[in-house]
Amino acid sequence: MTTHTTHTQESASAWREPETDALVTLYAQACEELERAQERRDTLRASVLEFMKTRRADALTNGTHLVTLTRADVRAFDVETLRALVPSDTFASVTRVSVEPKAFDKARKSGAITDDTAREVVSVARTDERVSVKACDTAREFTPSPF
Repeated sequence: MTTHTTHTQESASAWREPETDALVTLYAQACEELERAQERRDTLRASVLEFMKTRRADALTNGTHLVTLTRADVRAFDVETLRALVPSDTFASVTRVSVEPKAFDKARKSGAITDDTAREVVSVARTDERVSVKACDTAREFTPSPF
């Protein structure tokens, strides 16, 4: 399993030119509007779910839109019991080992993992670029909600 780590990087100097002011302003406004819309959507989603629960309904409609409820079971597995009950090749084929980045960094700081080892085992799988909007001396990262 590949684990991705995100690094935030800020430019040493911000560009400020008159022609960029409008672009920056529009982007900041769009981020604020999206944040408000997401908050409103989240509140309404909770209301819709509660309404569906009390009505024991899996769907609601207003004639134009249909809102449906899909339930998905998230499974949990007892790994040690599985290991004891299936052959080792089956166990190996259905499980993975992964590295927890924060635990790795902690072990590196403590000296349990050396710099030489880190150089051998760590690579950058992908670099994500995030755009931050700063307002009133507070930085907010814009990350769209998947829901």
